[in-house]
Amino acid sequence: MRWIITCIAAVFMGVVVVMGGCGRLGDEKEIRKAWADYDRAADKRDGARAVEIVTKGTLEYLGELVRVALDGRREDVLKLRPSEMFMVLQIKSRGRREVFEKLDGAGYVRWATEHGWWESEYLDIPELHKVHFINDDKAVAEMVIDGTTAGDPAVFLREDGKWKFSEASLYAFWDDLWEQDAKELGVPVADLIAEAIAIDGGWENGKLLPHAWGPMK
Repeated sequence: MRWIITCIAAVFMGVVVVMGGCGRLGDEKEIRKAWADYDRAADKRDGARAVEIVTKGTLEYLGELVRVALDGRREDVLKLRPSEMFMVLQIKSRGRREVFEKLDGAGYVRWATEHGWWESEYLDIPELHKVHFINDDKAVAEMVIDGTTAGDPAVFLREDGKWKFSEASLYAFWDDLWEQDAKELGVPVADLIAEAIAIDGGWENGKLLPHAWGPMK
């Protein structure tokens, strides 16, 4: 209520100022809506909305991961960070080359969302806490899960007049989860990721066959 009174008072007094608090509240509301829609789009399998929510940089980045999935070999996959490895192995083991060779980053997001690959029951989506504005077109927000704040914040960029989520800022959070789980279980991260994908995909004995690590056929 106080920010509303402040805005009204500024207009009443005829003072021409940029009221950062007035605009920031609306921006924060849009950012929180984008975050909620990010999770909701996955659960509703709304591929079109999923594409709209993320930044152009995110789509370009994911397009590069599709290229790695298509032609990368085992040694290439093992060089990836855990979050990237998960997505690449998911494409390799569950996708078909004739489909994915036609997809760019936006096509991948749409396809994976519509096929339920990113439903939140399979991915940990943290809560969004305090939002900090870096400038008019960039903001960061604290991510918290189970009471623990993630080391890196979520990043939001204003593109074409709309606040969008830079999904790559979430990958460090996922990396930490994979590494923590692998350490607790005493297994290599790559083995844990491969087993999770195999079980989710219904592979026999919960193991990925060797061809899932190579170039897609």
